[in-house]
Amino acid sequence: MTVVLRPLALAVCVLALAGCGAAEPGVEAVGAGTPATAGPSSDDEIALEVAPGPSSVPAAPAVDAGGRPRVAVVGDSLTDSASDEIEAALAALGVELVALDGVENRRMTTGTGAVLPGSEAIGEILTGAVTPPHVWVVALGTNDVGGSASTEAIATDVQALLDLIPPDADVVWVDLWIRDRRDAVVAANAAIRQTVGRRPGSAIADWFVHGEDQGVVTGDGVHLTEEGRQVFARAIADAIADLDR
Repeated sequence: MTVVLRPLALAVCVLALAGCGAAEPGVEAVGAGTPATAGPSSDDEIALEVAPGPSSVPAAPAVDAGGRPRVAVVGDSLTDSASDEIEAALAALGVELVALDGVENRRMTTGTGAVLPGSEAIGEILTGAVTPPHVWVVALGTNDVGGSASTEAIATDVQALLDLIPPDADVVWVDLWIRDRRDAVVAANAAIRQTVGRRPGSAIADWFVHGEDQGVVTGDGVHLTEEGRQVFARAIADAIADLDR
């Protein structure tokens, strides 16, 4: 049976306007953004001083006795709002969802009050797992950009989370969209792609490319409509399916 673990559950587990695009109190999207004509290319390069990720190519991750990869998802309120859609999309893909932890206001490595950062959420899943997940989906960074984190800080925090995930596991990272912080998001996405791209067995789930699709994002330019939740979940499932296993 698929078990979806939510943040307040007593089991092991992985953007509401106040807690996504504008994670820090007093930080909120204002004004109309300039429409994006295209998402950042995977070839985007920026000058970053970040410790390189693992250089050796890991063996393909094992699967469970039924031949299904075990998947954990860690995210913020986007993940939380689309939890049912993510569960359904991954079930249709034939993988086992063993943890889904999405919480409003979550940042990558910085806790905000009672909200555990993504780094601690990953640690809790690893601590309680009898068998570690074979695939990790990380949908974080929106609140970091919303909190005005620098591009260098974004890259450093992405690497810190990657370093927590066992090297023989695959990683899917969901990139970012905030309509009214487009320039900051483009820079952050370039940092994410560059950092994640150094890790073998990794992929990007391209959410940015859907940011201006009609009807997928609410009026705040960040959160998901009902249709947007479906698109968000499909982007994750498609990225998992495209992993070279």
